Amino acid sequence: MHFEQLVLSELRDADDVDAWSAAIQRRVVAITGDDAAMATLGVGADFDELRSLFAERIVDLEERFTAPLDDLDQQVIAKEQELLVIRSRRDEQRQALWSAYKSDYERYLVEPDDGHADDDRARDDEETG
Repeated sequence: MHFEQLVLSELRDADDVDAWSAAIQRRVVAITGDDAAMATLGVGADFDELRSLFAERIVDLEERFTAPLDDLDQQVIAKEQELLVIRSRRDEQRQALWSAYKSDYERYLVEPDDGHADDDRARDDEETG
């Protein structure tokens, strides 16, 4: 549906067959990164008649099919960007909170005084001194 939309929207917007062809080629290369070949044969109609024949189709195609998907794609992109911002804020907050918590937490890692520390120190002093 997006390829048809590309072809028909460029038909709608082009001034002549050469401009239509060049526009399609530019868009396909931009999407695929490669050139492509396509042949179109409009039997029984000149360029303006061909454009007129597909005028309603392009409107219907865009309104019913490609625009709703494109809108959802934009919403997904916006939410993904929002998620990246929130994750970054979470990481910054985690680091800040750990820094604040760490010194308080580490003071509990010191060996507790069991009440015999003075006896142990006195014995050590007697042995060394």
